[in-house]
Amino acid sequence: MLKNTAIWTEDRDFFGCGLPVWTTETLAVYLAGHE
Repeated sequence: MLKNTAIWTEDRDFFGCGLPVWTTETLAVYLAGHE
């Protein structure tokens, strides 16, 4: 985790790693609210 960027994943392997973690579902909800 050398870069301070978000992670897009469909599993829970990166949850709790200290970086923002997005699933497709949460990303779609976020983008739908910012159109």
